[in-house]
Amino acid sequence: TPRGRSVLVDTGGTIGENSNFDVGERVVAPYLKHQGITRLDYLILTHGHKDHAGGAAAVAAAIPVRNCIVAPEAFSDSLRALLKEKGSGVIIPAARGQKLKLDGLEIEVVHAGAQAGSGRNSNESSSVIRVSYGQHSFLITGDLEAGQEKELIANGLYPCTVLKVAHDGSRTSTTDGFLEKAAPRYAVISVGYHNRFGHPHKEVLDKLDRTALHVYRTDQDGAVLMRTNGTDLSIEPYLKRKQ
Repeated sequence: TPRGRSVLVDTGGTIGENSNFDVGERVVAPYLKHQGITRLDYLILTHGHKDHAGGAAAVAAAIPVRNCIVAPEAFSDSLRALLKEKGSGVIIPAARGQKLKLDGLEIEVVHAGAQAGSGRNSNESSSVIRVSYGQHSFLITGDLEAGQEKELIANGLYPCTVLKVAHDGSRTSTTDGFLEKAAPRYAVISVGYHNRFGHPHKEVLDKLDRTALHVYRTDQDGAVLMRTNGTDLSIEPYLKRKQ
């Protein structure tokens, strides 16, 4: 934020099912420290899947966390104990309508999944986070599925500047109706290089090409750094794509 407060949404996990490479320890925490971040005011975990929350303990071990907002589905005793052990502060289950206001920045939980045992899978229980500052807003969707996109629309979905595309660009998300309401100017797909699922799906890419001015992909662009003062927005991909 303008006064140096920090919020992290999701922490990554491991590279491959059998890998010991902890993205939280080896990538996320070092990057945050490189940016001069020595404390997290809030850590938000959209859901419990390892590729979104697997690095949480390593991040919390390296950088003090004051508050942790966790999707209800992922709010397990083991996660609570792990984060407490690593020095985290208050742990809060996510609920729709929660708002944080930090130095002119507003962070809102616009969708929160059901409690554990509801019968929904982890993707269906993803929290959706809207970050707004000045003229720009960023919609972070976790692994939200098509059915929950309909719920989000029914509850009132507003256009965003940047959409973090749900579920790595899977065809089970990012419906036409959702894109019509979200109307993003830019889209970012966080997805592994040559991943075994074939994400992002061509059908989703075609939809995004018709909707957004530009689509960024971490498998092709690397990390995508966005900065805004509330009026201007700069976007800097780490890698240059081959033409």
